[in-house]
Amino acid sequence: MSFDIKGEILSQIGKTSDETMRTVLLLMLGVLDMSVQGIEKLSVKIDNLITDEEALRKTVLNGLAKSHDREHADFREHLRFSEEHREMIERAKPLMAFVEKMMIEQEETKKLKKSLFHKFLETLVDQSGVIIMTALITYLGIKVF
Repeated sequence: MSFDIKGEILSQIGKTSDETMRTVLLLMLGVLDMSVQGIEKLSVKIDNLITDEEALRKTVLNGLAKSHDREHADFREHLRFSEEHREMIERAKPLMAFVEKMMIEQEETKKLKKSLFHKFLETLVDQSGVIIMTALITYLGIKVF
């Protein structure tokens, strides 16, 4: 069931005696006819584009058809590389975890060595002080006990 809008407008024009309403209806009829003509022209252009692939590529790609094809190839290569890259990363994860663990252990060992060295220096300084004081007391002949 279709609605014949043009027929309805023409029918209402014939039925009305009001000049203002008749003018409005005639304007509506004119707008409707122009809209239909525009849609028909657009439909013809779309049909022509669809049937002519080269014209479609030229219209859609705006003159960039050659670079568009190259970009598709580049993108496919990028995806392939990305997949290979992901696979390499997955294979390397255990090694990376091991290296990270070793680096942490090395850092802890370095801190421990530094700490032990500082304790050694403190002990050396403390003992040096005792030795120097003992030597000084002995030299001066002071009796402590």
